Amino acid sequence: MRRKMSRTTFLMGVSGAASLATLGVPATAQTARRNVLWIVDDDHPQYMMDPLPVTRQKIRDAGLNFTSGSTDVPLCGPARVSLLTGLSVTTHECDTNGTWPTFDGSPRKLGERTVARYMKDAGYATGHFGKYINAHAKTTNVPNFWDRWCETLGDGIDGASNPQIPNRGNVDGILTDILDVKPSVWSANMCADFIRTRAGSRWFAQYCPTIPHSPYYPTQASKHRYDGVRRRVSSVNEEDMSDKPKWMRTLPKQGNYPIQTAFEGKKEELVDLDHLGVRPILAALEATGQLANTVIFFTSDNGYLQASTGWLRKTSRIGNPQRFRSSLKDRVSEGA
Repeated sequence: MRRKMSRTTFLMGVSGAASLATLGVPATAQTARRNVLWIVDDDHPQYMMDPLPVTRQKIRDAGLNFTSGSTDVPLCGPARVSLLTGLSVTTHECDTNGTWPTFDGSPRKLGERTVARYMKDAGYATGHFGKYINAHAKTTNVPNFWDRWCETLGDGIDGASNPQIPNRGNVDGILTDILDVKPSVWSANMCADFIRTRAGSRWFAQYCPTIPHSPYYPTQASKHRYDGVRRRVSSVNEEDMSDKPKWMRTLPKQGNYPIQTAFEGKKEELVDLDHLGVRPILAALEATGQLANTVIFFTSDNGYLQASTGWLRKTSRIGNPQRFRSSLKDRVSEGA
């Protein structure tokens, strides 16, 4: 039976780090110290799960669905700091997308208060794969408490690479070219390798694709898959704004082209995430016999408004931040 949970805010960080591996799992499973996989995608609208059949069937439908989740702040960098630390932006004060210098120089020692630190203290090997805190990609250092570091450089770019202008990654402090695959696919493959090599030990892995952040670069297999598909809800360029604040009533209507470009682009990139990101990671878990012993969290750093009430921008509403047990036989909903 699938269960839903409504919560206004769901921040995973200091407050939840120590219990990530045991949250909602029966007592017998707690003693086994589950592995933890945490997937955080990028600017994912709350209503846009239909392009993700593997994610829906093997993660969402197998566990617990948070239907009213909200990010702390609708901006990538600050939201990611909140997720990593469990602190509100009003406390950590990293309030722009030039986030890393503020985070690194914080008098609150934010680098000592991340989920990686608490998981490592609990005896877990830790690995990060993909996008990290915005502006960290300008450095080559590996943040504290990460045993394996595979960061994609470029805070929101997931386009195809070429030998002349290759995408780049930071592997344990060494810069490397990413050729032949999209950065989010590369980081998924690195995450899958980490899972395979750590079989038999306790681990915590964070997979952070830049999908479906703009600009949109779906693969050839996904491109045009959603051509012409529209979001047909009354809030898109809402006609009657009389019940809205004055500043919202004066917002200009959004043109059809940017609305349609974002809607199609996000859906098509999410197809790639499902098949080329989530699927190989789950395959690695299954092949090594670790799927039933892994807790999987799937969420986004923030949501996105498709011209709802005239806005075409990020939103704090992330909709379905889903926290699930990966086992399909013994679901977390039965032990929560």
